[in-house]
Amino acid sequence: MKHPSFSGHFETHITVEINSDTIEHFKHICAILKLKPILIELQNGAILSQLMTAKESKGDFEDIKKEAYDVTKKLNDYGFKCIRIKIEASPFNKDIPITDEESLQYPDAYFEYHVKTLFDPNYQEIAVQLSKSLNAHLSNNAFKVRNDGLVEKFFTKKMYLTGKNNAINIAKEMSDKIQQSSFLVELNNILEYCIYDTNILLDEDWLEI
Repeated sequence: MKHPSFSGHFETHITVEINSDTIEHFKHICAILKLKPILIELQNGAILSQLMTAKESKGDFEDIKKEAYDVTKKLNDYGFKCIRIKIEASPFNKDIPITDEESLQYPDAYFEYHVKTLFDPNYQEIAVQLSKSLNAHLSNNAFKVRNDGLVEKFFTKKMYLTGKNNAINIAKEMSDKIQQSSFLVELNNILEYCIYDTNILLDEDWLEI
């Protein structure tokens, strides 16, 4: 099925296989290619660490997809094995489904809501239990280390077959419950519509698929 343009703002992630010799080389190559390196550490799941790029772009889906495969080839040429391409569109882009009914035409796409929080690591287990109660998952970027002893963690929730209006309501409810927790502070949040994901099974066992 050919995608509509989804014209607007995008963020693209390309995940590579990780080993003990990969990380520093990956960060160096990302600097050369002007990409942001991210090392996601997951609370649980089949793969507990995901090493990936991040890049924000503007344009149409087909242009962004071509750019992603061009970057994938460059990473392959530098010796990395790329195992996933994920393209996320802003919920304000063109062609985003508004209602749940409209979302049925994109059964493989999904909304993803991230809430970035800050708390003392002594409350880690409480944060895990909170994420479970929200049907969300807890993760962090290992490359981001604070010098004040606090930790930044993301609560993430996937929403399939959901239109933008309903996704916004679900996201607000999730943020409201997180903000009611006295042990943490919500730093920011973002709602994205993932329109292209070549390996959703990387998230198996840690998010509902």
